[in-house]
Formats: sequence, C-alpha cells, structure tokens
Amino acid sequence: MPTVESIVGGLTNVSPIIKQPLTFQLSSLYVNTLTKADLTLVQIRNDANNYARDLYVMSVDPANRQFTVKFNGAPPGTYYFAVTSAAYGRLSTSAISF
Repeated sequence: MPTVESIVGGLTNVSPIIKQPLTFQLSSLYVNTLTKADLTLVQIRNDANNYARDLYVMSVDPANRQFTVKFNGAPPGTYYFAVTSAAYGRLSTSAISF
C-alpha cells in the first residue's frame, strides 16, 4: 500500500499564519499515474475541537510522485493529514504531523 513519506523540505519553515504551498512525497509503491483529480487532502487537528480543513491540490508531479497543496495557515495545535487517492483509498500519513 502506498504511503505519504514526507513533506518536501520538512516542516521547520511552515508558518501557522502565512499561506504557503506544501509539497508531499509519495512512496514508490504509488505506481498509478498521479493526477490532481485523484487526490483529496484534509488537514485535521489532533484534539477534541473537531477542526478539519480541506486543502486545495495545486499541482502534481507524476514523475517524482509528488503533489503540492495550498496551506492556508491554522490555529495553534498538532495536526495530521488525511490523504485519499481514487486508486488506493486512504493513504498512510503516519510519517508526518505538525
């Protein structure tokens, strides 16, 4: 099963108040052609506040198995991402949270 391995460039420079792109790296097990229409991504706060926000997939790079989303900032907290692929269903994102 394919997984989301990392956020390219890491999360050390991600600001909670600045809109910015985040690029996600998929594992080599993602062998289908990567398209924007196949992906959905939700940013979810890891607490009882039920905060969740859909993120816009801006672009994909099929050759490198990467996709870029628009991150619009978020209230303070720890978050994880729910990534769903039309081809594979929910992808594991256990390697990343912020």
